[in-house]
Amino acid sequence: MEALLTTKNLSKKFSLKRSVLGFKSDFFWAVNNVNFTIEHKQNVGLVGESGSGKSTVARLIMQLLKADKGVVTWQGKEISNLTTKQRREVYQQMQMIFQDPLDAFDIRWKISDSLAEPLRIIEKLSHKQIQERMEEVLSLVNFPLDRKFAYPYQLSGGQRQRALIARSLILKPKLIIADEPVSALDVSMQAQILNEMKELANKLDITYLFISHDLHVVRFLCSFVIVMYQGHVLETGASEEIYTNPLHPYTQELHNSILIPAYTKPQKKVVTKEVAFDRHKNKQGCPFAHRCPEAFALCNKETPVLQHYKDKNRQLACHIYQK
Repeated sequence: MEALLTTKNLSKKFSLKRSVLGFKSDFFWAVNNVNFTIEHKQNVGLVGESGSGKSTVARLIMQLLKADKGVVTWQGKEISNLTTKQRREVYQQMQMIFQDPLDAFDIRWKISDSLAEPLRIIEKLSHKQIQERMEEVLSLVNFPLDRKFAYPYQLSGGQRQRALIARSLILKPKLIIADEPVSALDVSMQAQILNEMKELANKLDITYLFISHDLHVVRFLCSFVIVMYQGHVLETGASEEIYTNPLHPYTQELHNSILIPAYTKPQKKVVTKEVAFDRHKNKQGCPFAHRCPEAFALCNKETPVLQHYKDKNRQLACHIYQK
């Protein structure tokens, strides 16, 4: 399959300022040596709890943040080395669905204005062509056409999310990065949006990088999963394997947090260990060691390397499986 997007040693640090007997500067790695490849028609799920670095990875890919280390390549070309014109061409093919539609839209613009702008500026379409493309895309996402002249705050949560998906589709991209696109919706609306996104992927030949904290949601939409914790990738593998047989203790904890009837999912041990921990001070060892019930001495001294486990499609960064 064709490789659309690749990250290599992608890393980003943020500074901290603490006021203890004066100001003291420090930093932490929000994303630490993240490597993955997204191939055409391979929907990839990026999973982890809040603060794990998922959204930072998305913003590094979209060049909304500048990486401190590592590179992002699009179809073999490093994005940071492209000219402004070349970068614009790349981002016509790679779009993003942001987590909060109200923040993603300009609340002073009508939905029709937000959708028309990239068609007018980038594709330079006529007014008639813009209206035709807009109605075509809005119909695809089941957005009521009579509401296209409404402002974002005048729409329901589901309508805003559909409008945001429509904007990501308006330039006919190959890859869409979806950052928690259904987390703010109720369960019934989540199901509708996810079903529509899955249908759109098949109908329009789109590939997703789908960011979520919910393994159950990712299992539905994605064929491959990357599990992140505190900026590190801890486990990767096929979606069904990760869901039915999570190996890393952190992945097992994510699995146990799924709120569905117990008889419908495999039973895994519950991770109960929790101790006070400051990840900005603890720069050695496994980032999950302070919560892991199976941690031993090495886990607090040496950071495990992401390695293949049994077959080439499963990777783990865990000393338990590397003993």
